[in-house]
Amino acid sequence: MELLGLHHVSILTGKAEKNYQFFTKVLGMRLVKKTVNQDNTQSYHLFYADGEGTPGTEVTFFDIPGLARTHQGASDISTVSLRVKSTDSLHFWKERFEQYGVEYEEIAKRANRDTLAFKDYEGTRLLLVADNGEKGVRAGVPWKREDIPLEHAIIGLGPVTLTVGTSEPTVDVLTNIMGFRYVSSYPSLAGDHRDILVYATGEGGSGAEVHIETRPDLPKVRLGRGGVHHVAFRVPNEEEYNK
Repeated sequence: MELLGLHHVSILTGKAEKNYQFFTKVLGMRLVKKTVNQDNTQSYHLFYADGEGTPGTEVTFFDIPGLARTHQGASDISTVSLRVKSTDSLHFWKERFEQYGVEYEEIAKRANRDTLAFKDYEGTRLLLVADNGEKGVRAGVPWKREDIPLEHAIIGLGPVTLTVGTSEPTVDVLTNIMGFRYVSSYPSLAGDHRDILVYATGEGGSGAEVHIETRPDLPKVRLGRGGVHHVAFRVPNEEEYNK
């Protein structure tokens, strides 16, 4: 089996209205669908993506009003990345975050890519990743907005980071069951910790990677609003899915 790359990431929110405002008005993503949570039809399930709803560009949110905040730790999908075209785009987004009062960090290298870390109003850890012409899984189609130039728009999902207490079990599942391959590693930006491991599938590149951060010093995550519920991967067809 060889997966094609990322399909979508689903996150928890405690307030659908503010979530909609942030992801459409601030980040400029398209609301491609508003439905209900399959497990609780009294709450919303919101889908944001590129201009065409392309697989590999979707971020979805389960709306659970009154949900407590996430207590970060290990056993967690700790960071979700969003792709942009270039490093110039990161500078555009820095200025936009200043305008909207979004918490962000300085541009930094991760896995030899320029990145811009930021958080939404619920503390979701997000990352803009510059493609800069890199080969691999193709990006999506930007959603046209007057206040965000097409060349700087968000164009899909980038790598997800898994923070774990020990890496071996997760690496075993990724490589021996899911068919991922080891690509590289890069230094942790969180201090004196083990290098972060990079695994890829399919054509590789930003839209097909999982990064493994090993943090035995952290307690286990307590998932709440702003926390990531799951990440999903793409298969080529239903026949492959049923194997």
